[in-house]
Amino acid sequence: MAVKRRWVLFAQIAASIVFLGLVAVVARPAELLRTVAKANTWLVALSLAFVPAIMILRISRWHLIARTRKADIPFRDSYDSYMGGLAISVVAPWVAELARGAFAAPTDKAGFVGLTFLDKLIDVTMLYVFACAGLAVLAPGGYKIVAAAAIIPAVCAWLAARPLVSLADRVLPRSKMAEALRRAVTASRDVSPGVLGAAFALAAVNVAVYYSQLYVIVYAFSPQIEAKAAGLFPLITLSRLVPSFGGLGVREFVAGALFARFNYSVTSAAAVDAAFVQFVFANVVPAAVWLMTSGMLARLAARRQGELVD
Repeated sequence: MAVKRRWVLFAQIAASIVFLGLVAVVARPAELLRTVAKANTWLVALSLAFVPAIMILRISRWHLIARTRKADIPFRDSYDSYMGGLAISVVAPWVAELARGAFAAPTDKAGFVGLTFLDKLIDVTMLYVFACAGLAVLAPGGYKIVAAAAIIPAVCAWLAARPLVSLADRVLPRSKMAEALRRAVTASRDVSPGVLGAAFALAAVNVAVYYSQLYVIVYAFSPQIEAKAAGLFPLITLSRLVPSFGGLGVREFVAGALFARFNYSVTSAAAVDAAFVQFVFANVVPAAVWLMTSGMLARLAARRQGELVD
């Protein structure tokens, strides 16, 4: 298992290296540096003001979902569990979110795995909806209708989700692994429609705030940006579904390639720089603040020291 994890990590690092090479193709390194030198630093700094709102919306949604499994969970525990997952996701997004259960409910990790996957599915669904809406704005003629209609399959999938989850619960075999998966499935099934609706509402507001921040950052690097360029933003975010080391290289390449193709008065270099800056502001900065203020760095250092002594 440890060997498999090492190979997965190696593959993610290799993917990031390849995509960083592609970044150099769509936006030359010299142009990236020139764009940074000309950026409006005040606007870049101002974009940090969006971070508290983004984090409050994300953590509040997770707390709302977590309470369906553990009604007496304090908001502080939801905060720590979300931030713990976020801190790990900076380098390993495909496995880090599973760490939430270790923080929120160590004795019910399987149940919280189900809630974590549900939370991520809400995220992905909302990004997909925003992507369809963005393409509907950008697409010519009749393609606008096609892009808008693409939202329908996502709605149908959620309407069919509850019976499908119930079916999975019934057909899973009896084994230790299957039992853990069953607890995860049951946890997600037990979330009421009201909580699910509230979670989607929080997700929608969060995405709107998140893309407002990205627009400010892109504007700081390229003030000529056309407003409709925001329609491409969800495609940049969805690129994080591609396995890589913390998403490094993938989001920057997708941002640069999209704006190289569609422009909207934004250079590829500006798009690459903006995508990287937003990732740092919305993920690395809050994770670093949590690590320092929660005492987690000291605990990790003490544990490491204990291992060295042993």
